[in-house]
Amino acid sequence: MNELLFFCHIAVLLSVIVIALKLGREALLVAFCLQVLLANLFVTKQISLFTLDVTATDVFTIGSIITLHLIEEYFGKKSSSKALMLMLFTLGLFLVMAKMHLLYMPSSFDVSQSSFRMLLDSTPRIMISSIVVTIAAMRLSLFLLRKGKQIFPNTKVLFISTAALILTQIFDTIAFSYLALYHIVASLFDIILISLLIKTILIFCMNPISVFAKRFMKVSHV
Repeated sequence: MNELLFFCHIAVLLSVIVIALKLGREALLVAFCLQVLLANLFVTKQISLFTLDVTATDVFTIGSIITLHLIEEYFGKKSSSKALMLMLFTLGLFLVMAKMHLLYMPSSFDVSQSSFRMLLDSTPRIMISSIVVTIAAMRLSLFLLRKGKQIFPNTKVLFISTAALILTQIFDTIAFSYLALYHIVASLFDIILISLLIKTILIFCMNPISVFAKRFMKVSHV
């Protein structure tokens, strides 16, 4: 059932992005930061998808970059730069708070400490790797998006955005997998291979709808 859940996950997250776009810039900023945080928090969970062992967060990864593209497209460079700064702040805050949470000594009645430790102990390495790779990947994505529009002014935004996403994900997947997941996941090669495949599927499923959203909705510029 993982494959069915995977496509349901795409539909739900895409709906959230479109609703956030309707609500305006602040909602998109919140949705962007939350997706990045969820991607990093849930990345250690391994699932079987299309017969291979993968992480469960590629939908959030693609969704966050598509959201960043929408922020750039609708609200300009200053807003997309602010989104990156908010993302960095959010990840840094979570990293510190997660560490402080684990430092509290549990009472004799507590049954959650071991679960929190299992979930959050590997988070610092993942978060630090992600801060470096995600910032680099998202800046690369915006750079490719802007350059594509300059070099190919007559090309549809959908094609430029899709190409930027694919190139960015090649870099992001390889860099993040080696920095954050080496010795954590069962098969790093499977993770990279299937992640690239899944991210490509996600890009072609999600990006056209997000790019053409302005055709069927009025976006709030609040």
